[in-house]
Amino acid sequence: MTDQTEDRPEQAQTDDDPAQTDAPEEAAAEDAEDQDAEKTDEQIAEEKYEKLKEAVGVEIEDVGTLRHRLSLTVPRELIDERLDEQFTELQRERDIRGFRRGRAPRRLVEKAYGSEVRDLIREQIIAQAYQAATEKKDLHVLGEPDLNLDEIKLPEEGNLEFSCVVEVKPEFELPELKGIPVKKPTVTITDADVDMQIERLQMRFGRYEPAEDGTVQIDDLVVADAKMSVDGEVVHEETNAQFAARPSRIEGIVVEGLGDALLGAKEGDQRSVEAEVPDDHENEKLRGKTAKFEFAVHDVKRLVLPTLDDDFAKMLGLESVAELKNMIKAESESRIDQEIQRGMRAQIRQYLAEKTELEIPAGLSGRQTERVVQRRMVELQRQGVPETEIEKNLDELRTTAKEQVAGEIRMFFILEKLGEEFGVDVTEDELNGQIAQIAQASNRRFDRVRDELVQRNGLQSLYISIRDEKCIDRLLQDAEITEVTPDEAEEAAESKKPKKKTKKATKKKKTKSKKEDDLADET
Repeated sequence: MTDQTEDRPEQAQTDDDPAQTDAPEEAAAEDAEDQDAEKTDEQIAEEKYEKLKEAVGVEIEDVGTLRHRLSLTVPRELIDERLDEQFTELQRERDIRGFRRGRAPRRLVEKAYGSEVRDLIREQIIAQAYQAATEKKDLHVLGEPDLNLDEIKLPEEGNLEFSCVVEVKPEFELPELKGIPVKKPTVTITDADVDMQIERLQMRFGRYEPAEDGTVQIDDLVVADAKMSVDGEVVHEETNAQFAARPSRIEGIVVEGLGDALLGAKEGDQRSVEAEVPDDHENEKLRGKTAKFEFAVHDVKRLVLPTLDDDFAKMLGLESVAELKNMIKAESESRIDQEIQRGMRAQIRQYLAEKTELEIPAGLSGRQTERVVQRRMVELQRQGVPETEIEKNLDELRTTAKEQVAGEIRMFFILEKLGEEFGVDVTEDELNGQIAQIAQASNRRFDRVRDELVQRNGLQSLYISIRDEKCIDRLLQDAEITEVTPDEAEEAAESKKPKKKTKKATKKKKTKSKKEDDLADET
């Protein structure tokens, strides 16, 4: 009898009994729906966002150079409004067993979809509140915030409060941009240049094979079981992983001594190396600690280049090595103008680096470093550098002195500001043209190169690389250009290199030397 009694109200409501429906609520919802009917979805969303932007509370705390902690507060009434809106929509559109669509009581809708709705609203409010806060405070944020979404809960009562750390763009003034002194060197293609280009060509067709001596040399590929431990506890393990025998980044940690640790190892050997966990590592518990990496070597592979003979030339569609060298020399000579342009662009970069006062964070995040790495990768691809050489270059950049990475990041901000001032843009045709050149230089299909760039987030880096060149070429139009011989150009470059400091150097001289150090790193 009890079960039948409880079923009756629901059955009665199914029959549209006016006594069992929430007429006032339904009427109010219909009125609101009529008022919004004339607005587009975009307009409604914009109004909701502007309301949130006006209501969100924001407090800013400096936590380092160009790093801020944002403390955000979202009023309770906005949370309830979003929840009510979502539940009303579900009440109208979802089917609840035993009720006609749109007739189920609100309490049953909340019981069925409460967890799903709260998660959805939580994510929407956090994302929009963060965006609204940065706009409200006119913050030019770099990348994504340091924020753990899973740790933020939507409260049952009261306001939503959360915080995040962001990196912001530096503010600075550009130097004088007209009449920049530039030396235009003449470039001569030598036999050594031809040999270097042929070696790069061989590297494209090279393959990793088991090392004949079975002993690790620098840049070899080592196959090993590896484990990483901190404070004696294993935090990561891999079997048959591959590591290049050179300074590399493993699990977000720069392992400077990796090459030295693996050098001379052979199958069956055990090797280990330690490295400091960076302060911005994704695992907060590991930050600032010492990580120990242990390797059980299984195999040693070495890049083997194809023999430079007539068979190699014929594989490339030529008859002999002599014809190959002639072709390489002719192609190199046709690129002389590009080399000259690259050298002049480097001088413009050097001028900008030296003349621009720009502050960047003392502790550069791994995220910023990876952006620099991506841009370098694209630049090397545009120059036709083989993939194996690119990987080596990128490993060196990941583990290089912070001053060099800092120089790259400084230049990024300078050229970004130049792009904004000049109104420089990059078209889709320009992007595709450069992708086609990369594909041709690496003897690969266009679509595969583009897909690879997409997977590596390289399209944005390619865009930036093209934009930077257009900015620098714009400066070259107004530069004071002087033609010089290669020897004169080399002497000028040598004079720019930093001199060693002496203990008797004055404070003023030390400051100058530091600037020269930065300049050398950036070029």
